[in-house]
Amino acid sequence: MIVTIPSTTPTLNNLVDLIKQVSLNHYMIKDFGFGPLWNRNVEELKTPYIWLEEGQSKMTQGNMSMKTAEYTFTLYCMDRIQKDETNYQEILSDTKFILDTIMTELDQHPLFVSLGLGYNKNQDIIYQPIYEETDYNTNGHSAEFTWRFAFRLTPCTNPITYNLSRVYVLDGYWDDGYTDNE
Repeated sequence: MIVTIPSTTPTLNNLVDLIKQVSLNHYMIKDFGFGPLWNRNVEELKTPYIWLEEGQSKMTQGNMSMKTAEYTFTLYCMDRIQKDETNYQEILSDTKFILDTIMTELDQHPLFVSLGLGYNKNQDIIYQPIYEETDYNTNGHSAEFTWRFAFRLTPCTNPITYNLSRVYVLDGYWDDGYTDNE
């Protein structure tokens, strides 16, 4: 059984869905995938495609114990090189343009705003060209970025229940409020 816990704190699924929505709405993109880069099946992906890979995530303490969450992702945009390589440079230009437009559109998307996301102000978006990256003869670019947002779980949205009948006593054992006679 899947339990959905209402929360204003974005989950990994929310973040991936947002990137997928924006990517697949791009006129130049034909496919989208998520997971570790080694797990993609290039033969089955229509090109040009976007591949999203999760990097590190962390939670930091802020002012007054306000926690901040950060997710780092790498977004790949790849396309196949023609056998005569006449589109080699064109692919590099197009995939960088595609990533530029997706990264720009993401922070203007209504879901980005409603989830309270923001790019990490201390980190730039890092682009890297990728030359003939696989045996399938693809070129492209990658963009590494970090999103930051407030971690807003409250007692009402936290999926943990507390046994309030238990009290920790200072001599080191749990007191559940019952005596041995009950």
